[in-house]
Amino acid sequence: MEGNVLGEIRGALSLGIPPRGYALRAIFVNRESELQKLAEDLRGAVEKGRGKARLVIGDAGFGKSALIEFFKDYAFEHYDVAFSYVEARKLMSSRPSELFPALYRAVLENVEDKDERRGRELLTEVSKTLLRKYSGLADRLYYQLRRRIRPSVREKFVKLGDETSSIALALLGIDELNPIAYNWIKGVRGLEPDEAELIRRVIGHRVPWRLPSEKLTDTLATVARALRDAGKGALVIALDEFEAL
Repeated sequence: MEGNVLGEIRGALSLGIPPRGYALRAIFVNRESELQKLAEDLRGAVEKGRGKARLVIGDAGFGKSALIEFFKDYAFEHYDVAFSYVEARKLMSSRPSELFPALYRAVLENVEDKDERRGRELLTEVSKTLLRKYSGLADRLYYQLRRRIRPSVREKFVKLGDETSSIALALLGIDELNPIAYNWIKGVRGLEPDEAELIRRVIGHRVPWRLPSEKLTDTLATVARALRDAGKGALVIALDEFEAL
């Protein structure tokens, strides 16, 4: 075991990244007070549904990235939450006007749970969970017969937050619409006319051909509420090396 730990540590150091899992636990010392503050923030978010921002500062080598990795392990061990760990330095090539959209997409792509479901896979499972939760027997029979989501089910999704983003989340649970809805939520491309018509027919509502840039914050908040309503206690977003931007 000792040899495995040392090998993991050497490999991580050679790549300039913090060790993972058991190797990180073996060397994680003198950060109890910082972890305690983060743990209290997380408990408040899970128990009261109130988010909080926490800034961790320190010189290079202080262990900020290792603290985030350790906190992610802690969060998954103690709660059923979603965690998105974004390395901001990977976004340095983005133009200033594209920086926030790139950060938004990175948050969605990196969101994961303790069962190692990530990005599109996790959000699809959340959508299917909510479709089951929001649909009664009559709703399911209606969809099977007509391939349409009833307005009453759509309205339950809309209560999550932003109307069009909530509708797109609902469509993630429909296999034939899943890739279209995911690309729309990520804001990577607009809808083709036939795709827009298919969405209107299935959900009974039109959506903009593309996710407006001014709606990114609202959409992310809607995703966070969807995760919580699907059983995830909270959405934790950790931005590492944010000063690089």
